[in-house]
Amino acid sequence: TVSVLYCVQTKMGCCSSALSREDQPAQEIGKGDVFPDFTVPVANAATLPATAAELYRQSGRGESLSFDSRQVRTGTPPRHLVVVFYRGGWCPFCNRHLRAIHRRLSDIETNNGAVIAIAPESMPNAERTAATAADAPLGFPVAQDQRLELARQLGIVYRAAPAMTVMHDFSKLNAVVGRDGTTTAAEQWLPKPATFVVEAASGRVIYTDVDSASMASRASLDRIIEVLRTAQL
Repeated sequence: TVSVLYCVQTKMGCCSSALSREDQPAQEIGKGDVFPDFTVPVANAATLPATAAELYRQSGRGESLSFDSRQVRTGTPPRHLVVVFYRGGWCPFCNRHLRAIHRRLSDIETNNGAVIAIAPESMPNAERTAATAADAPLGFPVAQDQRLELARQLGIVYRAAPAMTVMHDFSKLNAVVGRDGTTTAAEQWLPKPATFVVEAASGRVIYTDVDSASMASRASLDRIIEVLRTAQL
């Protein structure tokens, strides 16, 4: 796991203040568990490179692309899923991780991996994240989990601390942040930064990295690629 050992004391706020212990999900998906099939709308379909469009051809083409995990996992060729949850383009640690993934994307795809990055951002904000997180548009799908439905299934949602609510107007940054699927001032919900590698053949989680503490820790790209190398198709 790659950890950032400092905290940004700017308008972004201190990362360690992000968590509230109240209303935590009961069960977090772990290694060996079956990862639920999911379909999510892709915000950056129009700017994906030709190689990515071909890789995800089973899920559709063009600006209305949706990422269908089962079709990608069982397609020709089958691909292991690398599912990355980020909090939003406003998070510098998330952007840094997306940029690192972009730089190692060829290594991931060479080892039969297919990356999908997911956040509760609005579609325009997710498209902006895909365009600006790296020095070139991200070469993998950036998708929207609008009501945190998938994140809740995985047990990786948390309620942001009041300090975060004051610092950020999540109603403008994210598509939806309330427990009930609406934007509220009292509750601001986000996904924990998390990475899952899902084996193509079994649909089971073979690697997981979830930051439940600092919000500054992210999965190591070397470790992700090592897991992909040893995974079975």
